Amino acid sequence: MAVVADDGAIGRDGGLLCHLPEDLRRFKALTMGHTVVMGRRTFESLPKGPLPGRENIVVTRNAAYAPGYDTVRVAHSLEQAISMATMPEPVMVIGGGEIYRQALPLASTLHLTRLHATFPDADTWFPAIDPNEWQELSSPHPERPGQGRALQGDGEDARQGVSYDFVTFERKETIAPSFRMGLGEAGETPRYLILAGEASGDLHGSRLIAELRRLQPEAQVRFFGGDMMAAAAGRDPEVHYRDMAFMGFIEVIKHLPAILGFMRTAKKIIDDWQPTVVILIDYPSFNLKIAKHAAGRGIPVHYFISPKVWVWKQWRVKDIKRHVKAVYCILPFEPEFYRGKGYGGATYVGNPTVAEVAEAIAAMPSRDEFCVAHGLDPAKPIIALVPGSRLKEIRDNLPSMLQAATRHHDCQAVIAAAPSVDLSVYHDILNTVAPGIGPAVPIVVGLTFTLVRNASVALVTSGTATLETALLGTPQVACYRMDASRIAYWFYSKLLSGKYVTLPNLIADEPIIPELLMHHCTVDAIDAHLTALLADGSDRRAQLDGYARVAARLTTASCAATTARLIVSSHS
Repeated sequence: MAVVADDGAIGRDGGLLCHLPEDLRRFKALTMGHTVVMGRRTFESLPKGPLPGRENIVVTRNAAYAPGYDTVRVAHSLEQAISMATMPEPVMVIGGGEIYRQALPLASTLHLTRLHATFPDADTWFPAIDPNEWQELSSPHPERPGQGRALQGDGEDARQGVSYDFVTFERKETIAPSFRMGLGEAGETPRYLILAGEASGDLHGSRLIAELRRLQPEAQVRFFGGDMMAAAAGRDPEVHYRDMAFMGFIEVIKHLPAILGFMRTAKKIIDDWQPTVVILIDYPSFNLKIAKHAAGRGIPVHYFISPKVWVWKQWRVKDIKRHVKAVYCILPFEPEFYRGKGYGGATYVGNPTVAEVAEAIAAMPSRDEFCVAHGLDPAKPIIALVPGSRLKEIRDNLPSMLQAATRHHDCQAVIAAAPSVDLSVYHDILNTVAPGIGPAVPIVVGLTFTLVRNASVALVTSGTATLETALLGTPQVACYRMDASRIAYWFYSKLLSGKYVTLPNLIADEPIIPELLMHHCTVDAIDAHLTALLADGSDRRAQLDGYARVAARLTTASCAATTARLIVSSHS
């Protein structure tokens, strides 16, 4: 919501341009019972302090800022403020200029009071409203009473008799092909080159393609990816991600000729096809080299799903600053990290795991049905063992998980097997680590979400699975043994950045779940945390309370839809 003059002005010296009683009544009617988000200067300009009947959230980069009211909450980014909102939607953004600029690409509705005047002494402006992206509601409705007259001014700058009217804009569902939102020359079909190098990128890329084509049905798409992206784009990939999935230094060296060939293919498409935009999806070792090539050709580069530069190889931020126009983050703390490195092009767009987990929970069978289908005892607590999807991490972590879990004879340990891993791998570990218990430890294939949801506690290899487990609501211990030597731990601790490794702890910025890394990941350490979490005590309750804070920060926004809208609108 804003009062906007004909020249886009909205304020001067931290105050309003003029005082409109009818506008204040409309403002109160629209915001009452909702969360209002504002910048620090806007909050401090409120004559009577926090707005009653509303949840007040102030956005400021000042980590020490204290608003002076217990009822006012403080956020350090717009994304964090939105994730903190607890009152019924919509979240109402009420100023000032920088907050409006950040919020406009995420907004679905604009409630404006349009002042038919100009203010040469103004110092704050509302961002431009693109008529190709927004449509003004033309039919009369209760929120638009028509024209009025300003009844009184504001202080010494009182301006009597300013004409105004109330208008509401809604974002257009589909961007008309004739406009292109500035993508390419007039009448030119937008062309997207999207590069994903692994299975998760194929999933997220397919959803992004669907959203881009919803906004621009005529858009052309070429891509590196997999079968899901192929279904969304209606064509085969230029290169399939399974041909690019090389892990570790030795594997990369062995397949270096193939990798260089894939890079040449991507660069040739950029040079010959001249895409309107290049969109990268994670996979930084490959994608950042392509970003440099595309940027050198004057083609804008957008990064969907930031590489984890905040924990590993921070020097990559320099390449992102040089070659990438915008980064769309799926973790709410990432934009602040980038700002701290001098890059302002990062935006939190929501996390896909939230919707994936919610959809999975809605489709799950009951616990009794799940237990019967897999030969489990419905009366016994389940300890879910989630050792990951890569052979090395399974072989490094599952033995310790098994030894800790099978100490609890009143529970049943169940292994979550990755569909891509042969069952013989799990059987070999069972026969080696605990040859007498192999048949007593069931293996469930491709049903990790259902298993974890129905477990009392999960032992989880650190990674995305820790966030999935948190959203599924199951207490957990994060295990990452890898090389268990103290020397290796010291070496990696020098390379890694930040206080935490697991996503729930990073998102909440507090130790919600125990992190047992390398030589700290012993059977006794796992068992100590497991025992505490199996009991219905303070450890279990504290972790579940922490999960609620994580979920609140993530929000339920569709990251693919938001990213597609931002990519299209950023070139207007």
